[in-house]
Amino acid sequence: MKMPFPVNEKLIDLLNETIKNDGFKFNSKRIDLFNTFGCDIYSIGNVHLPTGAYIGVPFTFNLESIRQLNTDDIRLLGRYKTKRSRDSPVIKQLFESLILSDDAKQFALSHQLHLLSSSYFFIKSLNIMTMTGLYMWLVPKFNRSLGFYESNNLTRSLRLLPRMCGALFCMFLMTTITIVSDQFLDYIYDLNCLRKTIRQNDQHIHGGCEFY
Repeated sequence: MKMPFPVNEKLIDLLNETIKNDGFKFNSKRIDLFNTFGCDIYSIGNVHLPTGAYIGVPFTFNLESIRQLNTDDIRLLGRYKTKRSRDSPVIKQLFESLILSDDAKQFALSHQLHLLSSSYFFIKSLNIMTMTGLYMWLVPKFNRSLGFYESNNLTRSLRLLPRMCGALFCMFLMTTITIVSDQFLDYIYDLNCLRKTIRQNDQHIHGGCEFY
């Protein structure tokens, strides 16, 4: 689909309805919607910050019928590129699956609202700041211990090769810890917010199944 284009007014009304029905305590003006590429929902910020938060919704959230979907703008890629046409049943079913019900949209919005009203943004930012500061402190220490600031002599560099390997291993370990901790935070907060979302009502359970 050609981008950018404005978010459907009905989707904004659906967001306000979700905030009201799920009992969120913040003002709806702290949330803004914008369209993103692909079929994944995206959010950033926190509703308790002066800048508020933003939810990026897939362009298909603006559609209510398959007739609104311009399939000519969608490229068919992958191993079935030469075996499937737009008129084949499997491709028609794929296009129909892009149109979601209000229950599925409300589930997706409610999930992001729980995430944006939690401490997720602050903890993730703190994790990035801590790891960045740690790298800035460790890297110069590694360089000094290896003597990189003193001499570029080849013989000396060869003698320091075992220590260099050890330093590289330590950096690899720190990088791995950073990635794992970041993914772990994503998993914990996402799971917790999902649990909060589906406790609201049965519609979110059915909407979640459709959305995923």
